[in-house]
Amino acid sequence: MGTKKRIIENMISLFVLQGANYLLPLITLPYLVRVLGSEKFGLLAFGSAFIYYFVVITEYGFNLTATRKIAIHRDDKQKVSEIFSTIMFIKVFLTLITFVIMAAMVLIIPKLRLEWELYFALFLTVLGNVMFPVWFFQGMEKMKYITILNIVAKIITTIAIFIFIQKQSDYLLAAFIQSLGFVIAGLLSLCVIWRQFSIRLSRPAYWSSIANELKEGGQVFIATLSGVVYGQGTVLITGFIAGQSAAGYYAIAQKVASAIVGLVQPVTQAIYPYLCKLISNDLSKYINFKKRILFYGLATGVVLGIILVYSSDWVVKLITGEISPELIMLLKIYSLVILFTMMNVLLNPFVLSMEKFNAMQKMYIITAILFLVVSIPATMWLNTYGMVISILIIEVYVFINSLRITKVDIKWQRSQ
Repeated sequence: MGTKKRIIENMISLFVLQGANYLLPLITLPYLVRVLGSEKFGLLAFGSAFIYYFVVITEYGFNLTATRKIAIHRDDKQKVSEIFSTIMFIKVFLTLITFVIMAAMVLIIPKLRLEWELYFALFLTVLGNVMFPVWFFQGMEKMKYITILNIVAKIITTIAIFIFIQKQSDYLLAAFIQSLGFVIAGLLSLCVIWRQFSIRLSRPAYWSSIANELKEGGQVFIATLSGVVYGQGTVLITGFIAGQSAAGYYAIAQKVASAIVGLVQPVTQAIYPYLCKLISNDLSKYINFKKRILFYGLATGVVLGIILVYSSDWVVKLITGEISPELIMLLKIYSLVILFTMMNVLLNPFVLSMEKFNAMQKMYIITAILFLVVSIPATMWLNTYGMVISILIIEVYVFINSLRITKVDIKWQRSQ
């Protein structure tokens, strides 16, 4: 299969996957908001944001560094098996550590202890993500498996929510069902890897290989974790400062925005392995490819933002069953956030394919600090509006710095 055909096939598979990842939850979103109410829905969103930090810890940047290694060595089955075994060994160890940390936090912090069952149910999400090695399928450029497995799990979860979630007190069951979907997808993926790719788990031959993977993933991990501080911290901070109902409103706006931004995720996932090879073989082509991607991304972001501004009343009515001026204004402000977030998502694989891990790490650490400094007082002052304005400031900052970092490729070309 030719390179262009493989990229297009992978992109189509990932577009279908993103459609399932965002469309199916959007189908259940109005139902959950109406059945659970804004407070319990906000609590569920708060818990999911809290648990997502542990998902990031167990990923440890491997979704990027391991993808690169698998892509480079995918024709060497023995090497691929070694990489797979080492990464999975580390992930299992990290899962045990994160479970202990999560349990300790839930038992120690009074606000979390009140709903301890919720957080233990949601922790299954961490386990499911560990069992589903997306990085393996991306590196092998077999995205269709990711698509099929995720869609099966999402459909089961969606049907279960409509059948079993009938009243406000079912919010714990809703958390369990959502988490179970990740576990189902993880189990199915391991079966596919075992049967279709003949990959077998084995104990890492050398401790040095573990240390090497931890070192390589560490820089990406710190940058990713710093990004999650503002990515998931929005709902957490809103919940702590403004209450669970406000967190619920913000979570609704964030989910709608995420569904829109998710349209470009398949592009970045599909082109990343291609960029890793292209940057070493044809820098001129690499630079031109980046320009085209960013142009189309900018045009798409502007159009989608305008559509959201003019359809926000209808979207809010569809989701909540009522007209909420606060939520409508949140969505309108989010139209600007969407534009810059979309551009940042598209720039990310270029930063990574250039191996600008130090620059990325520094940028996201500063971003995390800036977010905390700005968002906490802004939320105390302007409630949910303060939070979304804070995120807009952050996304603009990341966009400017990502452009600066990726300009290095031009200088690099001149030095060759």
